[in-house]
Amino acid sequence: MRRVVIGCGNPLAGDDGVGLKVIEELERRELPPGVKTIPAGLPGLSLLDYLRGAEQAIIVDAVHAGQEPGTVICCQEKEVARFSWRSLSLHSLGIGETLALGRLADPGGFPSQLILVGIQAGSIVPGETSLSPPVTAALPLAMKTIYRLLGGGEDA
Repeated sequence: MRRVVIGCGNPLAGDDGVGLKVIEELERRELPPGVKTIPAGLPGLSLLDYLRGAEQAIIVDAVHAGQEPGTVICCQEKEVARFSWRSLSLHSLGIGETLALGRLADPGGFPSQLILVGIQAGSIVPGETSLSPPVTAALPLAMKTIYRLLGGGEDA
C-alpha cells in the first residue's frame, strides 16, 4: 500500500510554512511501513503528481478557515468541498482547485483516501521564517492526528 504525507506551504511566510514543518518533524520519527513524506512547498499542479498512484494521501497545510490560530482541522476530501477554495488555501492555486481538477482529469489515479490536515494560520508575513506561538503549539496535535490516520497510534 503506497501512502504519502504531503506538506505544503511557504517557509518564508510565517505560519504558511507549517505543512513543511510537520513533514520535517515526521522525518525525525519512525513512520508506519510504506509511508513516504513529501515536502512539496507550493506545489500547484505538481500536487497531482505526488498523489498519483497512492492509496492513501494526507495533505498538511496552513488554512484560513475562520478558526482560532493553531486550530487543527482534519477533513476528508469530500468535506473540503464545503469550504471556499480561496478561504481554505493560502496559495495562488489552492489545494481545493487542484484536487477538483485532478479528480476530473484523472479520477483513476487518485488515492481512495485523501485527507487534509489543516492548521489555522495566524500570522502570514513575507520574509518570516518562524511559526507563530499558537501554530507552533499545534504541532503535537497535528502529528498525533497524522499518526492516527496512518494507523500508527498517536506517536512513534
